[in-house]
Amino acid sequence: MHRPIWVLSVIAIVTAIGVGFLWSPLLPAEMPSHWNSAGEVDGWQSTTSYILTLPIMTFVFVVVLAIMAARLTDARVRPYIAWSAAVFTVYMLSLHVLIGVRAFAGEAMTLAEFMRLLAGLFVGLAWIIKDVPPNHIAGFRFPWTLDDPDVWRQTHIVGFWGMLVGGVICAIVTVIPVATESMFGLGIGAILLGTIIPSVYSYWYARRMRSNH
Repeated sequence: MHRPIWVLSVIAIVTAIGVGFLWSPLLPAEMPSHWNSAGEVDGWQSTTSYILTLPIMTFVFVVVLAIMAARLTDARVRPYIAWSAAVFTVYMLSLHVLIGVRAFAGEAMTLAEFMRLLAGLFVGLAWIIKDVPPNHIAGFRFPWTLDDPDVWRQTHIVGFWGMLVGGVICAIVTVIPVATESMFGLGIGAILLGTIIPSVYSYWYARRMRSNH
């Protein structure tokens, strides 16, 4: 059931490259490649580099993840990893398309737009890892979570809420009147806390379980 997800991810990547070359004559000779924390463009790349860089990075990631999933996990885990790859592909290609659309209009992607995409990535991954079985690829993979199914389950319940709330906060700060630097700090901080808190909770819960035995 999960194989079509991998195939569709690859098709989407190849399509993005093809469309990029098709529309390349309409794009500027220099495309934005990097933004600072104030949302200002501070790096540039050629049109060809723009067309290839993010899609190829995505393709390599998807292929490596597919190989790892096939060799290092069982059948229960593979659909979750496939969906994780799909969510990542949607994020990367959305970023790729947004940069191109903005450049076509003579503008640059804004920090708020980037952070909304990032928020969407974390919310999507939160829903996927919520129920993922123990494995060595996806989720909060610590020695104490991999050694105890109950610790793994409790960690990922907290992880789901942490990543979900962190992603939602990251999206919210892009629509409230705050300075760009504050928007960046609040959004990224919320996402980081959404992963740090479950990690700390995981260690505490594992120690508590050991002490009770």
